[in-house]
Amino acid sequence: VGAFAGLAFGTAWYDQQVAPMLYGSKVDPEADRWFEVFDRLGVSHVLVTDSRQTSGLQNALQAAEAKRELRVGDVTLYRLEHGFAPAGLAGEPANVAMWSNFHKPDGPTITDVKVSLGCTTAKGASFDVRAYDDAGNLSGHRAVSTPCPSSGSVLLETRLFTGAAPSRVELETPVGVVQVAAGVRLRKDTVKSRSLAARVRAWDF
Repeated sequence: VGAFAGLAFGTAWYDQQVAPMLYGSKVDPEADRWFEVFDRLGVSHVLVTDSRQTSGLQNALQAAEAKRELRVGDVTLYRLEHGFAPAGLAGEPANVAMWSNFHKPDGPTITDVKVSLGCTTAKGASFDVRAYDDAGNLSGHRAVSTPCPSSGSVLLETRLFTGAAPSRVELETPVGVVQVAAGVRLRKDTVKSRSLAARVRAWDF
């Protein structure tokens, strides 16, 4: 719906992939079932109405390190923060962070990157993130930048979409920008993986 069109999953009966996986024979899933669904579907955000806020869902959100991102009326949007791995900096230049040896999902993958930067110049804060496949070929690249705030530090986030999970991710900042902290996570791009044919068959009367 709206900004989530084509990018989200619903828990309604007509979603033949999510509903059976989540509910099965139970009306109110336990926390571990919710968390399993978050992980299997590569969920990054959860939209919840007050009337659907069960104890199982609340416990699953807590386990997923959920942060409240938006509240409108009786609807809350949570951002899930679990699964980020810190950078490995040993032996690398001070402005380069690297990740490898991931627990890799099968098929299309979303690589989330977040980095806290400290500005030491007035030029702004920026970083490049690059993903490489098993053969060492570049499979995804994105550059992110923003003006430096008066506080001198800023949190930037971005994501890469690739046909397969990367084996290595590099994050590089320009001279004059300090990496305070950074993290990367891989999650299954289930929206891209879903079979349109399977969905058509579900409605084939």
